[in-house]
Amino acid sequence: RSKHLMPLASPNKRLRKQSVYIFHPNRIDHHDLLFQGYLLHFIYGDIEDIWRVWRDKKAESMKAESMKAEKQLLKRVKAHPYDEAMRYMKNAEDNLEKAGRDGQFYLDEKYTRTACGVAYLGMLTALDAWISNKGISLPNKKDRRKSIEFYQDSVNRLDGKMSKYLKESYKILHLWGYYDGISDSKTIASGLEMAQSIIDKIKPQETL
Repeated sequence: RSKHLMPLASPNKRLRKQSVYIFHPNRIDHHDLLFQGYLLHFIYGDIEDIWRVWRDKKAESMKAESMKAEKQLLKRVKAHPYDEAMRYMKNAEDNLEKAGRDGQFYLDEKYTRTACGVAYLGMLTALDAWISNKGISLPNKKDRRKSIEFYQDSVNRLDGKMSKYLKESYKILHLWGYYDGISDSKTIASGLEMAQSIIDKIKPQETL
């Protein structure tokens, strides 16, 4: 051992069995200083590289787990139309919050229109499931697009009260809200309430 070196305990447990030396401050020359730089770079540089690799691997693992959880959530949502319809309604509520309000009226027309359109789509998602469960075949997308007349005729044959909800929610959310861009919060709220009543028709029964 060089007489210029003094032992120093390593802060890393894995390195404590090795002897790490620093130079006595009164006995440093050019060659000793250069050697010390190489030594510290070798020891702590390797530790930094190992930590960086571990950090990157950990980040990749967390990202993979997050993507897996998201796929499982989407799979569960698509498994039942009620969950999917409620996802639309939640999105509509989020857009209305972004729109902001001044008293009774929403401020941002873009978010208000989006909210009404999304809520209307959520209601149609529930209607598709409800009508199918009642034994009425839905039109094939390749043949023709489902029209409001199809929904109105189908619902009229099955439930008169629900037909009124459909008529009003179509008028408020689709025509007035999405196309005309109304900003009255009470009117929009009534449309959302009737759409929610339709969605609740397919709500799964809770098991005791």
